[in-house]
Amino acid sequence: VAVLGADVADLRERMNELQGQVAELAELTAYREVAACRLPNRAGADRLSVGFPISPERIPASGNVNVAVLFVDFPDAPALQGATATADEEGSTHDLFGQIVSDAKRYLKAMSYGTFDVTFRPLHRWLRMPHNLSPYYRDYKNGYARGTGRFRLIGDAIGLADPDFDFEDIDSVVVIAAPEADSIGQAASLRELFYADGQTIGNSISLGSRDGQGPDGLTIPHELGHNLGLPDLYDTSVSRDSEGHLPDEVDRFVGEFGLMGVGQRSSQAEMFAWSRWQLGWLRDTQVAC
Repeated sequence: VAVLGADVADLRERMNELQGQVAELAELTAYREVAACRLPNRAGADRLSVGFPISPERIPASGNVNVAVLFVDFPDAPALQGATATADEEGSTHDLFGQIVSDAKRYLKAMSYGTFDVTFRPLHRWLRMPHNLSPYYRDYKNGYARGTGRFRLIGDAIGLADPDFDFEDIDSVVVIAAPEADSIGQAASLRELFYADGQTIGNSISLGSRDGQGPDGLTIPHELGHNLGLPDLYDTSVSRDSEGHLPDEVDRFVGEFGLMGVGQRSSQAEMFAWSRWQLGWLRDTQVAC
């Protein structure tokens, strides 16, 4: 009986080993199949793409990422709330930070399952731009920054902040315009390089303070999505009408869903699983192909 018991124990141990080997083989097979479903990045190594891999020039999608938050106003559009305004005063830098930025950290940490932890570092004072509004928004189309206007806005803001702000370990910069500068629109900047404190900053965001207000609160996560390497998933070729409204066909690709689609306007919008897979927030073993 003792010999038989030993044989049974050995058999069970061997079966457990075989089960483990079968599981490893199944995982390897699944990985090979999933790898075939990775769309290649055909946009170019430095471009936003729905494919793999993400450009190495974008901010890292894991670990702690540091984002500077700068507030700017203009000689012809000064902030009504001064630098000494308290957090409960509407339009103060503290108020805008709470409305536009604070929820973004929790949202992105949840979407990444704790993988991506962003720290926003605000400089709570208004940086007075050296020029009136015009040079900063003249290259804007439909309220969105394009070309030299955006580059000048972010570059001037960094230059003004540099004496009082340490950019040494900053990965991205967010520049928020005062409420009175309502012609400044939202956009991510990905090709312009800025230099401060020995750091080269190749990812940044500019937006008007009204862009991040309202029930959505997803403007910063959406624009940081670009800094991470994700493209817009709505039709960017359409134009607004005379009243500033977008036509229905803007959502013809993915509907009213997804952080990178028009779903960014909804407080319930989540990132598509595909985007999370691109960023490494989903493993290949979690993807069925």
